[in-house]
Amino acid sequence: MVIIWSIIGVLVLVAIISAAWAGLRAAPWVPTWAKDFARIRELAQVQSGDTILELGAGEGRVLRAFVETPAQTIIGYEISYIPFLIATLRLRKYRPRVRVLCKDFFHASFTDASVIFCFLTPPAMRKLKVKCEAECRPGTRILSYAFSVPGWKADRVDKPTPNAMTIYRYVVGTLDAPESQVLG
Repeated sequence: MVIIWSIIGVLVLVAIISAAWAGLRAAPWVPTWAKDFARIRELAQVQSGDTILELGAGEGRVLRAFVETPAQTIIGYEISYIPFLIATLRLRKYRPRVRVLCKDFFHASFTDASVIFCFLTPPAMRKLKVKCEAECRPGTRILSYAFSVPGWKADRVDKPTPNAMTIYRYVVGTLDAPESQVLG
């Protein structure tokens, strides 16, 4: 019995450490509001053949929302073990079109991405900016939930009501545009 409790204790400790690491690395697990999924899909303008990346996929709810689009490939990155396992189980019936990887997205390639969705902390957004500028091709749509990318001009800022979460859309190749189109 002591061995079983020891194993459970180690698993709980590993889960806590992975969640803390995810929070320090990019963002703590905070779910995207389900009421915003339609806005996210609309802003993403997903087309047939697109590859969607979700950075910090959590338990897979946004990935599931993208299943309703004509995207060819949908990939989520999550480094916190419990949300990763939940997402993997939740999305298993959509394989191979939808995949969840237990991998740090800062060590993944963005070169094939057409759409990138993220809900990250401001320090992570600064690092993401550098990575996207180096790896994303022109036309890649980057959607950021809640936080803007410092130094970029969003081509659309969606905040339909004062209480709604802001979604910023950036299009690689237009990041130095003079003005943003604010919707709401």
